[in-house]
Amino acid sequence: MTEKHPFVPAVIYGDFADPRSYLASLRVDALLADGHPGLRWKSVQHRPSLPPGGVRLDGSAHSIRGAELRHACEVLVSGERCDARNPAFLPHTGMAATVHATAVQLGAGAEVRRLLFEAYWIRGLDISNSQIVRQIIKPFLERGYPDGSVKEQYLSLQIGAGHIARTWQREWLSMGTPIELTVVSPRHDAEYGIDALDRLRPTHQFAA
Repeated sequence: MTEKHPFVPAVIYGDFADPRSYLASLRVDALLADGHPGLRWKSVQHRPSLPPGGVRLDGSAHSIRGAELRHACEVLVSGERCDARNPAFLPHTGMAATVHATAVQLGAGAEVRRLLFEAYWIRGLDISNSQIVRQIIKPFLERGYPDGSVKEQYLSLQIGAGHIARTWQREWLSMGTPIELTVVSPRHDAEYGIDALDRLRPTHQFAA
């Protein structure tokens, strides 16, 4: 058996409405399930200036968005699959990023990250909607606070989560990165877009 090189730790900066970030999330889950430590996901907003409720995509914009999704899926390798649909709206992802930061505080960051991506890309739900994203995190709050103090604890956690999410956004912006999926690791510095997605392939994670 060939000895593998040590796992390459990485920080991933991804947006819930970005198709490459969705695929990166799938690869991160696969790596974590395979027992690889050292991956940290930080949710950011590629388009923070969008209206709070997001925007509906007209025919042309929807077609361009579909092409972006197909192009992203072209990098998948044998054994990987992409079941994403092409939603006809572009959400503002600020609420989703804050809810993910809340989940990180609860120790459920990976689970809630996955559910938020699935909500938008698989189920076509509007993750700009606070009620929808709160329903996603509610079971984890109830698990963490079985005494029934969910509402009070959620409000308290949100204050800290807002600070965390803003810190993630500042970190990402301070690197001067393109508005794309970004993966940063000690060995490979920052990689973007398709290169960032490629870095999360298991074979590349063990690169010397």
